[in-house]
Amino acid sequence: MKYLLISILFFVSAFAQAEPDYKKAVEILYPQSTDDQSFMQKLFDIVEIHKTQDPLMGGKGPSVTGFGLNKQPIAFIINEREKLIDLVLINWNLPVFSGLDIHSDLSEAIAAKAYILKNIDKKSVATQGENHDELANFSYINGSNFMEKQIKADNPDMIISEEFLNWKPHPDYMDKAHPLRVALDGLTLTLLNPSKEKFFDIYASLSDVNAMEALLESQGGYLNTILGMMVHEAFHVKEGNDNMLQNVARRSIDIDRKKLVEQLQSDNKLKALFASYINIVFSIGDSIGGSSQPNLSLMADLQVVIDEIKDKYSDAWKFIWDFEYTEGFAEYVSAQSMVAAGITSLPKQIEFQKTDPSNNFAYRTGSIGGLYLYYQLKSMPFSNDESLTMSVWEIIISQQAVPKSDYKIDEIVERNSTSSIDLNSEIDRVVEYLISTVENL
Repeated sequence: MKYLLISILFFVSAFAQAEPDYKKAVEILYPQSTDDQSFMQKLFDIVEIHKTQDPLMGGKGPSVTGFGLNKQPIAFIINEREKLIDLVLINWNLPVFSGLDIHSDLSEAIAAKAYILKNIDKKSVATQGENHDELANFSYINGSNFMEKQIKADNPDMIISEEFLNWKPHPDYMDKAHPLRVALDGLTLTLLNPSKEKFFDIYASLSDVNAMEALLESQGGYLNTILGMMVHEAFHVKEGNDNMLQNVARRSIDIDRKKLVEQLQSDNKLKALFASYINIVFSIGDSIGGSSQPNLSLMADLQVVIDEIKDKYSDAWKFIWDFEYTEGFAEYVSAQSMVAAGITSLPKQIEFQKTDPSNNFAYRTGSIGGLYLYYQLKSMPFSNDESLTMSVWEIIISQQAVPKSDYKIDEIVERNSTSSIDLNSEIDRVVEYLISTVENL
């Protein structure tokens, strides 16, 4: 027994002290597909980059205490068969249970513990597709106590019904008693699948395959689009985990979405203010990473627009303020990671944020705000003590010591009313988002 223990300790310390060989790691994970290997190589690059380049610079934001793919458990889907898959887990620091075995070859390759869990029913961990029972490139597993702890994080005295406690995305989802869900407890495990074939199996039936291919290429290709989506969604998983662990500062926000939808459909002044806000932020975004000084006059105009929206359209402002942090910063950490890993350049990423047809503008103005903080100001000024009433762009404006604008709101709106953006499409995307995220609107 003594010699067995020594051998185990030697094995663990050996791979813990070695340098990672990610080329070998991806060949172990996906030996049959060079495309999957290339995808995973970039993902491991981001994991490694996040060890030293946390996109939030270690800051404590309104919804996340810091972000890094090296800081949260991740499972890779491998060996897909007709009904079964195997899961390989990294960054796993939760209880080890029967059936979760050390993957010795991968552990040696990545110089850290890796585990394998074999013969998992595909439907039991599927969360995508029309009925949420299809396994796609991104999925997740909720811990056995996920619902209870998530609800009680915001409502500690609430009595929760059994229906909620036992909630599943679909009937075939993994039972609460499964050792993996028990080990996760209140946390969520991210599941990733690099397969391009899997992507088209799930989504190409929804539209023309050639059109889908063209769309992906216009957005920087499959790698940039799907890996970017994975980082974005992993950020949301971290948000949920931080909320459950009560690690994050709380904001008090109550948006009357029905009222906002009605305003956006009928109030031309609000539409014009949104247009000005978007155009100014996009114009400021063009300077990120360059050698020129910040355009303080644009920022001064932006402050006037912000003040007008806050004063006249409080629900519209709450929408911008809230979603630039939640969705915008999920998009920002994805964008920053794609640039850091060399998958795309900063100018291309800025242009993508300006033209992305899939997200409403708050995703994109929030993302550009994060990129401005990171690359231009070299800071990410969030802490639990900071006032959470300030928006991303208000923080930027305050840090730049912006002078008062020389123009009144009507002049600013007129000067910033025309650009390459399609305002009707921008408004439609906001309305669609608001309607899709509230019941009985």
